[in-house]
Amino acid sequence: MNNYTSNSKLYNAIYSAIKEILSTRFFIVANQSNQFSSLEKIKNKHNLTIMENNYNSKRATNAFTRWMLFTSCAVLCLFASSANAQVTVTNPGNTTPAMSGTYTSLALAITDVNNRTAIAGPVTITLNPSSPQTAPAGGYSLTNTAITGGSNTNRFIFAGGGNTITAGVGVSTTTDAFFKIIGADFITIQNFVMSESAGNTTTTTQIEWGIALLYATTTNGAQNITIQNNTITLNRTNPNSIGIYSNSTHTATSVGISASATTTAGANSGMIVYSNTISNVNQGIIVVGPLAAADANTGIDIGGTSSATANTVTNFGTTTTASYVNVSGTVNGILVRNSNG
Repeated sequence: MNNYTSNSKLYNAIYSAIKEILSTRFFIVANQSNQFSSLEKIKNKHNLTIMENNYNSKRATNAFTRWMLFTSCAVLCLFASSANAQVTVTNPGNTTPAMSGTYTSLALAITDVNNRTAIAGPVTITLNPSSPQTAPAGGYSLTNTAITGGSNTNRFIFAGGGNTITAGVGVSTTTDAFFKIIGADFITIQNFVMSESAGNTTTTTQIEWGIALLYATTTNGAQNITIQNNTITLNRTNPNSIGIYSNSTHTATSVGISASATTTAGANSGMIVYSNTISNVNQGIIVVGPLAAADANTGIDIGGTSSATANTVTNFGTTTTASYVNVSGTVNGILVRNSNG
């Protein structure tokens, strides 16, 4: 019970008591009318006070109700935002400008990564549990070549958490991928399940590359990239289907025209490929470095030195692959050219 209600009851009790006293004729009859007049004044005064208190009580109740509604809406909005977040970023403050702590899709997180100017520590972009994605048309592209501060420690780590990325609809017969890393450095892609869509039934709509490393210019390659613990499944009836692809002898768009990287900076060096499972592809893993021996890839490590880091390529091979320059027409599980370990 609030004070307003208590006071109203008190005033009513006082009024009733006064009225009862007056009815016993302890007051002089001659003064009765004046007293009743006084009583009505008291009653009116008390009723006014009660009305004021009731009005104030309603105002307080309405204000409290509005505050509760506002708070509830704020909590619900916060919950909805959290519930819609499919990506969590660890150490978002290690980038300049700082990244958001969450994103509603992997595509939005990658767009933000492409807009950073500096990195000062490791940043992990993780797909939350039960957050499958569909790749955009043509695939995700990591293209940030201007970022400073990158190193083997200060890198972007994309962690799939075992979630499946279903292929989007392809837009070409040669350059569609799940991930394309074009001139960007110090990136890890791990723990994704990448799966071709059953709806992609032509060589145009199908994915060609699971993950591709390509240069941005002939003097700016994709370097120090780690690809590990991923499952990649394409459609091997597509002659250009390749699980993991790196080629420093053509641009990101004109794959049939030879245009080799011209310096060691244009090579895709420092590439580590561990513990990936690749299946239903025409070719498993292809790495082609720059044509000049002086510019060749260095630090290429495919499978490490033990079975724990070995890659598995199964159900591969359909026909020759002729679309990409300096790639053998022979079907290969793994092909490495112009590269050193």
